[in-house]
Amino acid sequence: MGHFTGGDGWGPLGRLGGAWPGRAGRGNDGAMILEHAVLDVETGKAAAFEAAFGEALPIIAGSPGFGSLRLERCLEQAERYVLLVQWDSVEAHEVGFRESAAYQRWRALLHHFYPERPTVQHFETALEA
Repeated sequence: MGHFTGGDGWGPLGRLGGAWPGRAGRGNDGAMILEHAVLDVETGKAAAFEAAFGEALPIIAGSPGFGSLRLERCLEQAERYVLLVQWDSVEAHEVGFRESAAYQRWRALLHHFYPERPTVQHFETALEA
């Protein structure tokens, strides 16, 4: 379902790109896909997390296939965030970024803030207004 497993505890359960044959992991209309991650941060560490995330932004933004990023803070739960990243394809995220040396720096900056593994899923546009 998008939870992670693997040698380092953060690898994908499987390659999602094969879910859309002939479209190389792109959305239903060939458009960018949206990565959605719910990030629960350790209590009392939200400010430090946001500062570290600011340092990590150029790492992901420089990755091939990156489109845009938004980090949203939950109003009801101060330590919960939603990360929304647009990618050219699932492979750009799962292979291009997550298997890169730059990802190791990203991971070192951010993953220690998460008491549990984040849930990460990829979405394609169904309807738009």
